[in-house]
Amino acid sequence: MRWVLKSTLDGAYCEDVFCDGTPLIPETGAQVMLPQEDEVFKPGIVSDVLIDKQHDPGVIKVICVNPEGLGKEKPS
Repeated sequence: MRWVLKSTLDGAYCEDVFCDGTPLIPETGAQVMLPQEDEVFKPGIVSDVLIDKQHDPGVIKVICVNPEGLGKEKPS
């Protein structure tokens, strides 16, 4: 089966990644590198994964947050 990986980092859409065969699906809390424009990658922490196998290609949505923003208190 063919797959398309759609990801977001802090709500901002990242480039799609296409693959054939069974992809590795990251678990919640996993650290990943997300594709941005100009072949640049940014780090993210997986907060949610949604899988849709009903279409071809199948869709894996990976929602990530910036690891630099975790554990920091918001200023008052």
